[in-house]
Amino acid sequence: MQFNIKFDFAEVFNVNKIRVALGQKFKVSVVGSAAPGDWYSNNDPVLFIAVEEDRFAANIESRDIGTSRIQIQQQAG
Repeated sequence: MQFNIKFDFAEVFNVNKIRVALGQKFKVSVVGSAAPGDWYSNNDPVLFIAVEEDRFAANIESRDIGTSRIQIQQQAG
């Protein structure tokens, strides 16, 4: 699975780790996968995540300082 990230001012391809400034909004898209995923985070206050209906992308906002981890799990079968 690969991930692309789109900011208002830039687009970054094939990413697995990023660092963003507080208040930034960006979109993470899953590419190279035929199946949508279920998005999970560690429920910290750092990121607000709004998963799109097709589950291949999410709009994210950095709301606090800290570290966050997002997992995207594909359903089997």
